[in-house]
Amino acid sequence: MSSSEEKDQKHHDDIRRLGHSAPLEGTWRTKGLILTSMLLLPAGSHYMQATLGTLKANLKLTMNINNTQFGILMSAVTLVNTILPLFAGAFVDDASSRLGSVRSTAMVSAFILIGSIIISLAATQENYPAMVTGQVICGFGGGMIVTMQEAIISKWFRDQQLAIVLGVLLAWARLVQWVAKMVCYPMMYSSGDNNTPIFVATIICAIGFCMNGVYWFIMYRSGRATGTGKIVMEEGHEPETRGNSFLATLRWILRWIMYLPGVFWMVPWLQIVMSSVLSSFDDIATEYIEFRFDTDDVMAGYQSSLSQAMPIVLAPILGTLIHRHGKRLHCMMIGALLLVLSMTLLGYTYVSPVVGMLIFSSALAFTPVAIISSTPMMLPGELAGVALGLHKCANNIGTTIVAIMTGWVQDLTYHDGDPNDNTSDLAFEYEGVMVLYLVLSCAAVGLIALFWYLDRRTMDGWLQADKKERDRRLNLDTQPAASHEELSTTADAAATAPGALNANADDANDTSTTTTTTDKQQHDASTIDTSDMESAANAREAYRQRITGNRLLSKRNWIYPSIYGFWLVAAWATFFIFALMPIYFNYDQLFS
Repeated sequence: MSSSEEKDQKHHDDIRRLGHSAPLEGTWRTKGLILTSMLLLPAGSHYMQATLGTLKANLKLTMNINNTQFGILMSAVTLVNTILPLFAGAFVDDASSRLGSVRSTAMVSAFILIGSIIISLAATQENYPAMVTGQVICGFGGGMIVTMQEAIISKWFRDQQLAIVLGVLLAWARLVQWVAKMVCYPMMYSSGDNNTPIFVATIICAIGFCMNGVYWFIMYRSGRATGTGKIVMEEGHEPETRGNSFLATLRWILRWIMYLPGVFWMVPWLQIVMSSVLSSFDDIATEYIEFRFDTDDVMAGYQSSLSQAMPIVLAPILGTLIHRHGKRLHCMMIGALLLVLSMTLLGYTYVSPVVGMLIFSSALAFTPVAIISSTPMMLPGELAGVALGLHKCANNIGTTIVAIMTGWVQDLTYHDGDPNDNTSDLAFEYEGVMVLYLVLSCAAVGLIALFWYLDRRTMDGWLQADKKERDRRLNLDTQPAASHEELSTTADAAATAPGALNANADDANDTSTTTTTTDKQQHDASTIDTSDMESAANAREAYRQRITGNRLLSKRNWIYPSIYGFWLVAAWATFFIFALMPIYFNYDQLFS
């Protein structure tokens, strides 16, 4: 066998091995403590980004920046997370590396804390470049910690209340952001300091850093990590060894990313198109309501905080319903249609913004719960971290592009060349932005319809299956295939059955010929029956993998990774083109 054939055979053996590991076992007390620590780890990052988005109008004045520059400030967090969450997920998947989940969460929590401190100092000095730097450093941790959070939870709860637990995670994240938006301006006015909300966010980041120690202690006491944070591998959960270097991890990711099935790639496409609208609009909602509906900043902050209200209530409920009844794609479609309706009401009517924000908030509940709970279900459990990493990277790719383009379109709309009507222009500053949001929302509806078709065609409706149907399919995995010895025994029995041999016992003169013929027929029957049974076993295994979301491509496919790579490059190019615009373009004169 040639070296290339040996490599292909090894890869196919690895594919067959994937998808057989069970969720991590533990008492409900241990799982509850793990869930609690995972809830608190990213709280500071959520609070900080919600606070900065709410303070958009104030930061533009104190920092003397325009809308495009504010978009760059917010995109500084998402830019680095167009790549890093993929490695975060791989680190969680690979317990054999020097990092593993415990050390990885400690590292990224430190980045969040350091970045938040720099943001606070930059705010006091009104230093825009320093604040962008702090956002980049904070972004190194913020996106990765969420991916690690979801990947760790997926490993503990996969096929066991996963949708419910992810619903709780989403509800908690929205609750933190709702509180940040609600108290931001009242806190600022009551303290008399514009930077007080940012200082509070930094304190919460410090609490999240401390909670990583709690997770470390839980893993150590349960025997799953050493005192230095190295993961202790359990029987049945041994990962493929991929080396300890960054390049080894990169090679491991690139090796598997080319075998991901087409139906899985619908998640990144949806994240780029739809989740980017959900994320970027949430950042500008306060100023949008203030300008378009002519209200003060405190009331605008209250009304924009409603974008987080429905997920707090609906996310756990939807998680429970999805866990029991499935219908994940139904939820995605409902969320997309609600998003189209909310953008229409907010952008083209003067109905109270409370109505539009509550509908937008409902879309923010339906879609993420369905997408996040679907992502780890379409790949083997050993690739849950990579799946969620791609999901998060795609979200950040879309958000980076859309957030910057939103600020640029907003500046172009506002600065119409007549400086005498700037005040009245504020009400129409977001017209072009809302057109962009509405187009992307409609495109999301079409993508979900395609996703629905692919799920039915390639996975027999796995994402739509209820708990009873999922359990039925997963139980196919508990029936062990026949061993080689069992197959041989079965084949021999078939070969010696009545009618299998054609010996003529009455012909004593042809005894030798009969014996030879019998031996040959026995050998042929054994070979044929063994081959048929092995083919049947392989077909059964392929079917099981297909209907339970554990099937990978048998050959490399560069098309989907290439499309993904194009949008990744586009995100970085967009950021630097607009970030460096003041250097090569007369930016201040155009937008002043």
